[in-house]
Amino acid sequence: MLGLGLVVLADLAAAHPVKRSGNTPPESSGHNQEDVRRAFDFEDKNGDEQLTLEEFTTLLARSNTLTTKQVTTFFGWLDEDRNGKLSFDEYWVLSEY
Repeated sequence: MLGLGLVVLADLAAAHPVKRSGNTPPESSGHNQEDVRRAFDFEDKNGDEQLTLEEFTTLLARSNTLTTKQVTTFFGWLDEDRNGKLSFDEYWVLSEY
């Protein structure tokens, strides 16, 4: 965990089951870009290749470690262009931690 109580990529990856079938999200077997992309795409419900705060919150809810305020703060930190959505590149920053 980061100093602000923010979840790291390993926590997110651990929150996903192993294989994707139907509505089951993919699990990360490691922390490579392909695994992270599958998790990102699964939560991108509207297919616009960006995560809204709601989609991001759903993703982080699987880790059961963050408050709503922490999720909102984390989202704001990742949303570099301040458009209210996370691109994959913005989301991928998690892999650095």
